[in-house]
Amino acid sequence: MRIVISTYLSLHEIYEIWKKVLNYNKKVAVIGIGAGNYLWGPSATVVKKICENALCVSTRDYESTEFLNRIGVSRYIETCSDVAQTINKNELNITERMSLNPKRKYIFLHIGYQMDIAQLFAKGIKPFLDKNPNIDVILGADSVLKIDKAVSYIQDYLGHTRTIFYNYTTPDNLCWILSQCNLVITYKLHVGILTAALSKSVIAFPKHEKVKRYYHQIGEPDRILDFELTSPQDITRMADNFLDKNLILNNHIRELAQKNWVVLNEFLKQI
Repeated sequence: MRIVISTYLSLHEIYEIWKKVLNYNKKVAVIGIGAGNYLWGPSATVVKKICENALCVSTRDYESTEFLNRIGVSRYIETCSDVAQTINKNELNITERMSLNPKRKYIFLHIGYQMDIAQLFAKGIKPFLDKNPNIDVILGADSVLKIDKAVSYIQDYLGHTRTIFYNYTTPDNLCWILSQCNLVITYKLHVGILTAALSKSVIAFPKHEKVKRYYHQIGEPDRILDFELTSPQDITRMADNFLDKNLILNNHIRELAQKNWVVLNEFLKQI
């Protein structure tokens, strides 16, 4: 039996896996992990122990590899890019499709429950919509919890006739809606990664360093601006600049992302 640790686990989940590794002598691979200063004391210690005892380790960027080395991981680490970039649009299992007007364009506004994000995005996109009456907004959120207030605020601010709330139910359905939009606006990491992998246009206003690292890694730093430094006017300007300006990942980045599967296959050969 084997355990594979990917990049989307909470500290509690990682700790539970580590206990199983210790108690049952499990073989483990760490694939595509992201790491940095946000891994504080106890979590850094757990991650270090797991990586040290893993048969294979890969990271999603050089900063993650350097951080793991800095906290004491001495084993070889394969530096890759995020494995989510290996998605194939033609292989998506799409179970629901929104009815979209082919004569209109759409912006996907990716929000959460935080009102500061809802307010900034709404104030920034309103002048853009006023100038572009043929464009509507699709609202999507990471969570179905506590988002009613943020969604209501944006719909009231932008107008209910210009906004659609899309509560996607699976990652594949999310990918489908991203592929239909002319611009994606987000503050998080993986919605941006999926949009890039689908060769669509995205701009990001992150609160977290890992998001900034990604856009620098793929050579698209102009598509990001730190959330704390962003004004509504910045969002309006960047929406103007990047509408329909699709992001094409270069072959090197796609090869680095694909390398995660090579590492996983090497692990499978050892068990």
